[in-house]
Amino acid sequence: YSLTDRAYAAIVLDRAGNKAEAQTIAQSLREHAVTDSQGMHWDNLQEGRNTFYDNVTLTARVQEALMVDRRADEQKLISKWMLLMKQSNDWGSSSLAAQAVYSIITSAGDWASDALGYSVRAVEPGEVVKLVSKDHPQWGAVYAAYTVPMQEVKEARTADLAVTKRMMRYGKNGELEQFTTLNVGDRVQVRITLDAAKDLDYVTVADERAACFEPIDKTSNYKCGESTIYYNEVKDSKTNLFINSLRRGVHTVSYDVRVTNAGTYAAGVAQAQCQYSPHVVAHTGASTIVVVHK
Repeated sequence: YSLTDRAYAAIVLDRAGNKAEAQTIAQSLREHAVTDSQGMHWDNLQEGRNTFYDNVTLTARVQEALMVDRRADEQKLISKWMLLMKQSNDWGSSSLAAQAVYSIITSAGDWASDALGYSVRAVEPGEVVKLVSKDHPQWGAVYAAYTVPMQEVKEARTADLAVTKRMMRYGKNGELEQFTTLNVGDRVQVRITLDAAKDLDYVTVADERAACFEPIDKTSNYKCGESTIYYNEVKDSKTNLFINSLRRGVHTVSYDVRVTNAGTYAAGVAQAQCQYSPHVVAHTGASTIVVVHK
């Protein structure tokens, strides 16, 4: 039986008065738990289930099952993980989210009443912002926006997300090859690689195209990458990619362009950002492309 099935079994047995059997199953669930800085969670809850079931919602069901043999610190660690997952993941439909919120409120203890909230404020340069420490999960971020010349843009990444951009030319035999300079008329594949340290929902990628590039596919549509599905939006000077769910790991998406003009051009910067958690953002550095006539 999967861990989720065991959780349901523990709940049913406890309500039927078979508390000893329910507690035995609860102990089995504990043995499969992972405890780290994010809290207490289970990595394989979707075993034998449909992917429709959200992992947070399934964790809420396991948390309810562990209430048959309640341990306060354990319940807080599970609630901590669920709240931190809300930082960058959608909890699903209203009913699924309600189940997760109910589980946290009824299980987390004395800090659950003031643990849910979000506030935004503008700060002046040089102002010190202090995050008051409490015994419940919390997080914060400082967002700064500024303008610099394109050639001065440096690569930047966060602990949860990194992005790299690579371009390959199609050779005479149709195979991809590296290049130092391009010729007018060459077909080039732009490959964007995303490295996510955890699951992220609603990730957008804005890739500025070099002025010498003209997209081969000029229509916006859904595409399937090497390991993810995304919506490809073609704009005049950039290509936008919208990814509903980016799983933890390395993912590569790509699109093809045609070289139209000779000269030296800025290759453009690709920026990836989790719209659910805007401080999870990364972008590539500046580079140049040299195009010559054949």
